[in-house]
Amino acid sequence: MEKFELAQQMFITHGVFIIFMTAVTPVPYKLMAICAGFMGFPAVLFLGLSAIFRTGRFAIMGYLLWRFQERANSMVKKYFWPLTIAAIIIAGAGIGLMLLM
Repeated sequence: MEKFELAQQMFITHGVFIIFMTAVTPVPYKLMAICAGFMGFPAVLFLGLSAIFRTGRFAIMGYLLWRFQERANSMVKKYFWPLTIAAIIIAGAGIGLMLLM
C-alpha cells in the first residue's frame, strides 16, 4: 500500500506535467485519464487542463496540415504504396514477435 500512496502523491504533485505530456504526444491519453481518476487527481483541474492542452494540440495539427497541405499531399501521393507496405510489414513483425513471446 505504501507504493500506491507514493505513486498517488507523485501523480498529484506532477499531474499537470503528466497531463501535458500525454495531451500533446502520441502517448495513450485514455490510459492517463483512467490513472488520473484512480489516483484521485482533482476532476475540475483535469478537465480544464485536458481542454486547454488537447485543443492546443489539435489546433496546431490543423494549422500545420493547412499550411503544408500541398507539400504533404504530393509526398503522400509519391510514397503512398512504399509507406503502406512498410507499415504492414512492421505491424506484422510486431504481431509476430508478440505471439512468439
